Amino acid sequence: MRVSWKQKLSRVKIGKRGEALGASILAILCRWCSYAGADLTGSSRISYPPNIRVLRVPCSGRVDPLFILRALRSGLDGVLVSGCHPGDCHYTAGNYNARRKFAILARLLEFVASTPGGSSSPGFPPRKGINLPKW
Repeated sequence: MRVSWKQKLSRVKIGKRGEALGASILAILCRWCSYAGADLTGSSRISYPPNIRVLRVPCSGRVDPLFILRALRSGLDGVLVSGCHPGDCHYTAGNYNARRKFAILARLLEFVASTPGGSSSPGFPPRKGINLPKW
């Protein structure tokens, strides 16, 4: 049975704000590059911070900005969406589509009084997976 993205997002369990874990973050990672990099980090026996929950998606271009708004509304302190480097997307232009969507979402969040400059569009290939815990 296939599970929808809404069902996957509703299953993410993160501690309440203000716990000793620090900021609760949902990392939405592209299957091909970013998730592979995060997997390399785990297989290199480098532990993830306990306050980060990873959600794998086929492509960062498939992430609906409403998912991010719902995640923030549900109590998460931050959402990281990471995809392939420009020009390396397995779906040709998915990362460019994601960049456009999230640039508009970042402007919307700044308008609504969220922290300005609190958004970016990182991407890291599998060979750079060791950088994930430093975020």
